[in-house]
Amino acid sequence: MEAYAKLAMEAAQAGNWRLAIAASLILSVVVVRWLAPKLSGKLGAFFKSNRGGSILVLLGGVAGAIGSALLAKQALTSSLLISGVTMGVTASGGWNVVWDLVSPADKPPNIPAVSPPPTPPEPPKEAE
Repeated sequence: MEAYAKLAMEAAQAGNWRLAIAASLILSVVVVRWLAPKLSGKLGAFFKSNRGGSILVLLGGVAGAIGSALLAKQALTSSLLISGVTMGVTASGGWNVVWDLVSPADKPPNIPAVSPPPTPPEPPKEAE
């Protein structure tokens, strides 16, 4: 998390608002998903799920785009929605990279063993 906080600060100091907001968005998603189990009921379970995380990052991207437009004193336009979704998708890719790096090591797939079909019973022998 420190790496994304540092990246966000350096990008903001350099005036690269898109990168600063994307890094901040990734950091906020990490924090919300980390706190999700502490939330009660369905809300915590939703934010912990993949779908909840995706919605969170897309909404955050739109909010980030609006925030950066307001900071830059630009007009709010319909292209801002596209920019926000793009920012959310960019941040979600970054989130996946972070998750892949900090998650437990990959385990081999759990594929159940397929047993061979049973051998057919031998036909009864005729009495000689």
